[in-house]
Amino acid sequence: MVISNGLATNLNFLNINFFPTLTIIIILIIIIIILII
Repeated sequence: MVISNGLATNLNFLNINFFPTLTIIIILIIIIIILII
């Protein structure tokens, strides 16, 4: 969870700089991963 959260924060920081829509995609991916677990 710590590693995934670190990657999520880094990806969100990068995506906010480039495309805000990518943050939504990452949030959906994180939700899917949580559902799988």
